[in-house]
Order: sequence, then structure tokens, then C-alpha cells
Amino acid sequence: MKKIFVFLVILIASIGFVLGFIGSDIVPKMGCKFGREDDCNKINLMGNRHLLNKEYKQAEDLLSTACEADFYKSCANLGTLYMQKGDNAKAEFFLSKSCENGFVGGCENAGILHAKNKNFAKALEFFKLSCDNNFAKSCNALGQMYFKGEGAEKSSAQAVTFLEKGCELGEASSCAGALYIYGKGDGIKRNFTKALEYANKACDGGIKKACEGITMLKFAIKNEDKIKEF
Repeated sequence: MKKIFVFLVILIASIGFVLGFIGSDIVPKMGCKFGREDDCNKINLMGNRHLLNKEYKQAEDLLSTACEADFYKSCANLGTLYMQKGDNAKAEFFLSKSCENGFVGGCENAGILHAKNKNFAKALEFFKLSCDNNFAKSCNALGQMYFKGEGAEKSSAQAVTFLEKGCELGEASSCAGALYIYGKGDGIKRNFTKALEYANKACDGGIKKACEGITMLKFAIKNEDKIKEF
């Protein structure tokens, strides 16, 4: 009976749209409120378009509808909207809601928000969740934070672990970070062979400074027993 009622409501709304009585967003909004995931996805896409154009009022209306229907991608986008508007309390609420309900993109943005506000311990927590789900930028952020000692005790070993993962996921700046730590031997044993490996990957990723260091690293590997400082 409920399905028949939902279908009837949406059908009537569709007729209203065809006749020009109601706006193009009414039908998917109604469907989303009744739990139709494809309609929530349509609402989310419409809201995102408004968000990209900084049409915050329209975006907020659409994304709120989908978020209230437990379409958690929209909760994350709503959090991003409030980040752009500078409302950190609302941004944190919606990003956390999306993350806690399995939308990992919300975890990464929550990490970015907390890092921006110097709340490094919370940022670390959210970045770990998204890095565990192979978000390269989150792994890169973790590498930088452990190297600097932000939110946790400084650890080059931990830093390079996350940077290596970020690099393998395609984040060129993570490759460059691993190159630096291995090449300098900052907090871990210096390893020119590993540094060269990541120099090549960073170079392939478009980091010109890494390309410039490849020849020097090859020389260092051949003469490692003679080099005391590099």
C-alpha cells in the first residue's frame, strides 16, 4: 500500500512538472524523501552544481533534503558547503555524520577541516580512516603530520610509511616526501637506492626538482662508501 501511495504522489508531481506548475527539483526531492536512492542521487548532483557556482541557498536546500534522507554523500557535500561559508561547527557536524556512516570522502574533508583549525589530533583520526580506504591525499597528510610531529609524536618511520602508501596510490608529493626522508636520512637510516626509487616516481608525477636529483642519486649510489654527507 505504501509503495502504491509513493508512486501516486510522484506521478502527480511529475504531471505537475510537465504542465509547468512546479520546479524541476520537486519530483526528485519528493522521491528522495520517500527513500528513493536514485532521486537522492539526482538531488545531490543538482545541489553540487549550485555549490560549484557558489549558489549556497539553493545548494543547502537540495543537499539538506538528501542528507535528511540518509544519503550520506550529500551530508559530506553539505559539510563542504559550510566549510566554504566559514561555519566550522556545522561543517564538522555534517562531515562527521557522513564519515561515521560510511562515506569516506567525508572523513578526508573532516581531516582537512581539523588540520586547518590546528586540531591535529582529530585531523589525524579522520585522515587515518580515509587513508585506510586508499584516499591518497589523506595518506600524504598523515605522512606530513608524523614528520612534523603534529597530533602525534614526531616519527620519520611512521611518516615514510604513509608517504610510501600515498605514492603508490598516485600522489606525487608523497613520492617526493619519501625521497626526501630516505635521501636525507632524517630520523631513519639513509637509503639512496630507495630515494632514487621515489625520485623516479615523483619525477613521473611531474615534480621537476625530483627529476633534477636523479643523476645525483645515481652517483651517490655508486660512491656510497665514499660519501659521508650528502
